[in-house]
Amino acid sequence: MSFVPCMERVMDGSELRAITLGHPLVDAYLEFVGARGAVNTWLATAFDLKVFFVGHERLLSSEQSGRSGPHHHPSSTRPTPPANKRPRAPAPGLS
Repeated sequence: MSFVPCMERVMDGSELRAITLGHPLVDAYLEFVGARGAVNTWLATAFDLKVFFVGHERLLSSEQSGRSGPHHHPSSTRPTPPANKRPRAPAPGLS
């Protein structure tokens, strides 16, 4: 069974008390960030973790289906450009 994050905010009136994503280790980290950082930092961290885990899950599912990445397309591999199209080394004395 895989982890699918679901961000929940626990409010006490207008004050944010907790943010959870549904995984004990991730929730413990969010509790730490909430105790040490500003509210906006806390919210941004929770959002970033949610996006990471959703993207990570998609990447894993695409690898299991035999594709090499989340946006793999057969024409996405480019051939090596010919020698006359490759970047040249900088002229001596220039950096």
